[in-house]
Amino acid sequence: MTKKSRREEALFETTKRLLSHIVNEGLCFTSVEPILLNNPRWLCLSSQKPSKKANLISRIRVKLAPNTCAKLDHVASIRPDQLAPPVILEPGQQASLKSWAELDPGVIFENIFEWFGEDNEQSTRDLIKRELQNSAANQGRYY
Repeated sequence: MTKKSRREEALFETTKRLLSHIVNEGLCFTSVEPILLNNPRWLCLSSQKPSKKANLISRIRVKLAPNTCAKLDHVASIRPDQLAPPVILEPGQQASLKSWAELDPGVIFENIFEWFGEDNEQSTRDLIKRELQNSAANQGRYY
């Protein structure tokens, strides 16, 4: 296991709050990938709206902390401390992108904004993205 830098810890601190709020507000579908022998469980988040764009992120996978109790078919609420890195962004099948690990909450939000926002709200998306990144930067001062 590699030690995370202060910046990575600060980014993930904000990211896990973002993801838990998205789940708790019912802004996405959730499921848990089943436990395989000695493998971690993953919380999977996906859009409730059909994708209109080929490169839209279709699913986010985030590791669940070892002692987290969650149903396999649906997670109605989750606490930030029940999430662990990494966070994997997975594009849809038609996308030319490949899955990647991301800790930056602004980048994650920007990529999933279409799940619950509208195309004409780009200024709102950019504002929230900056605020999430500022929050992560402020967290970094305390780590």
